[in-house]
Amino acid sequence: WAHQYLQAVNEIAAKHDHPHVWKHDGDDAEKYGLAPNFGCCTANFNQGWPKFAHAIFHTTADGSIAIGILAPAKASIPAADGTSSPTTIEITTDYPFGDDVTIDVDAAAPTALLVRVPAWADASASPTLTLAGSKPISLAGQNGTLARVELPAGTSRAVLAFTPPLRVERWSANGYSVHRGALMYSLPLTPNFTVTAHHFGGDDQSNDYDAVASTPWRVAIELDPAAPDKSLRFERRHALAAGAAPWNHTGWPTVVHATVRPLPSWGVVNGSATEPPPSP
Repeated sequence: WAHQYLQAVNEIAAKHDHPHVWKHDGDDAEKYGLAPNFGCCTANFNQGWPKFAHAIFHTTADGSIAIGILAPAKASIPAADGTSSPTTIEITTDYPFGDDVTIDVDAAAPTALLVRVPAWADASASPTLTLAGSKPISLAGQNGTLARVELPAGTSRAVLAFTPPLRVERWSANGYSVHRGALMYSLPLTPNFTVTAHHFGGDDQSNDYDAVASTPWRVAIELDPAAPDKSLRFERRHALAAGAAPWNHTGWPTVVHATVRPLPSWGVVNGSATEPPPSP
C-alpha cells in the first residue's frame, strides 16, 4: 500500500527530510506511506491502470482502428455501420521490455489499422511494420506518428518491430542518462526500509517507511556519449512471465552493463544529490 507523493530521478533516499529540495510540499512528500504529504494519491492511485488500458484502442472518424499505446490487450470493436460483426483485435507484446509488437485482427470487412510509432523510434531504431506474407515496411521517419496499413476482410497479422540502439542523453552540465527504446536505465540501489508508522491491518499491510540506499550511489559512468555502444552492453535476460513485476528490485528482464568509478566528491544538499561534479 505504500507509495510516494513525489518521485524524483536520481533519488538517493525516500524519507522524512527537513530541510528538503522541493518547494511546495512537506517533509514527508518523498517517503513511502499510506498518505504522504496529501491523501489525494491514496484515493487516485487505483485510477492509473484502467485509464492506461482505456487509452490503448481507439476508433477514428473514418472507421479505422488506432492503437495509441503499445501494450498487451484485446478488444472487440463494434462495426461502424452497426450491422456487421464486430472486429476483434489483440496485441501480444513485452514492450517496452521487448522489441516486437504482434497485432492480430479479425474483421468482417476491409479496415485500416493505425499503429503508434513511438517518438524515440527514429531511423536509428529501424522501425518496421510487417503484414503476414509480405515484406517489412520501413517506418523510418514516421516516429511520433500513427503508421497506417490497410487490412483485408478476415484475419490479419501485423508485426511492429524495432532494433533500438543504446543512446545517451545529456540532462545538465555534467549529468547524463542511459536509454534504450522507451526505457531509461539506472544504477540499482539496494534500499534499506525502516518502518516509521503503522496504520492498520497486519505488520506489512499499511505502514509508512523511510528508505535509504545501503549500496554506493556516488559513481561516475565511463562512456563516450557520442559512441555509447563502445562502453555499454545491453542484455535481454528473459521474457516477461505472466503476472511478473518488471519494475521490481530484482529479476529485471533487461539490463545494461557499464563500467563505473567511485566519485566521492559528489555531495548532498538538503537530502538530495547535488549537481554531478565535472568529468575529469
